[in-house]
Amino acid sequence: MIDDRRWWTKLSAMMGLTNHRPLALLAPLAFVLCAFRIPVSQSFALSSWSRQLSFCSNKRQNSEQLIFLKSQESEYIYDDLSSSESTTSTTTTLSGIHIIESTFPGAGSPRPELPPQEIPRLLMEALQQNDFPTVDAGLQAVWEFAGDTTRHIFQHNRTDFIESAHETANEFSTSFYGNAFYSQSWKMETALNRVGGQNGWIATQVMKTVSSDGRVRRWQWELRMNRRPPNRGCWYVESIGSSDRKGDFEPDN
Repeated sequence: MIDDRRWWTKLSAMMGLTNHRPLALLAPLAFVLCAFRIPVSQSFALSSWSRQLSFCSNKRQNSEQLIFLKSQESEYIYDDLSSSESTTSTTTTLSGIHIIESTFPGAGSPRPELPPQEIPRLLMEALQQNDFPTVDAGLQAVWEFAGDTTRHIFQHNRTDFIESAHETANEFSTSFYGNAFYSQSWKMETALNRVGGQNGWIATQVMKTVSSDGRVRRWQWELRMNRRPPNRGCWYVESIGSSDRKGDFEPDN
């Protein structure tokens, strides 16, 4: 006969949850996943819940509340412009817990063979599936593609950038990251405009988003090609400018 208390302790220890009682409540989930024989090769968005639960444990130890990220019970198909295959994300509900599976491989990092017109769409897909294939993989990719301006603002601190993106997304639904994570819809509104023709090293593209509360925003991506080593010939995101409430951009002075 199995000693239930010992089984609980061992499973909690394997998951690294012995010091966080609220987090330890997730321990039975591992048994559920095994019981349903869900392939370990699939990525699961449990890391987001762990992040929220850890916050709850640190800030509200007495109440021991559980906070779960919201996820839609539907299926999305994303067309990867860099390949002929599509990536699929599905959500399954088990006893009130959402388990999200995805085949999205991630956006990767800048590479000479990646044309500029594919970068905005690729990064938006990565942000919508931020925790695939690993925790904050979408934001990690955005940092990899970030130009000098963004890196200077955050003093080359990747961790500060990721924390700031999450805080902004949770507080402002119409912010870029609020739309990237939780928007009703987004689409590239214009074709890529390469300044100076095909040999130009600056490119812009306009995107339209509808936030979770139905407000429309337009965004202008500015990309620049790196013209010297290292990563010569790779494109980076220099800035993403927001429109006003009417969808208009401020005129250049």
